[in-house]
Amino acid sequence: MLVIGVHTLPPRDRPYANRHAEQLQALAKRIRIEKRPVIVLGDFNSTPWSSRYRRFLDEAGLVSSVQGFGAPGTWPAMLPMRIPIDHVLHSPSLRTVDRRVGPSVGSDHLAVTAVLAPNKP
Repeated sequence: MLVIGVHTLPPRDRPYANRHAEQLQALAKRIRIEKRPVIVLGDFNSTPWSSRYRRFLDEAGLVSSVQGFGAPGTWPAMLPMRIPIDHVLHSPSLRTVDRRVGPSVGSDHLAVTAVLAPNKP
């Protein structure tokens, strides 16, 4: 199994958005050649509704852990209204058994915890 931690640039302006897209494309390319199951987690600086994020999921062949669990916001932790930009993604050979967003612990992001297991044969 390969576990990859991610923190992409925020797409705050055109140069950053272009670099953000390049980071996701390079990561998808790396994941596609991997033979082992893959888990990718971290701050993607993208919501699940972003077309760039959805394209990344398709190109990488990954599944989001939010399926069946919802996508509560994770950033900014200090505000009551948050957006979900922190993700746990995995190969289709795995399934999400549990997924939670933790409390504020001093970061500007809330932690995401996911329990994954092999898919049943």
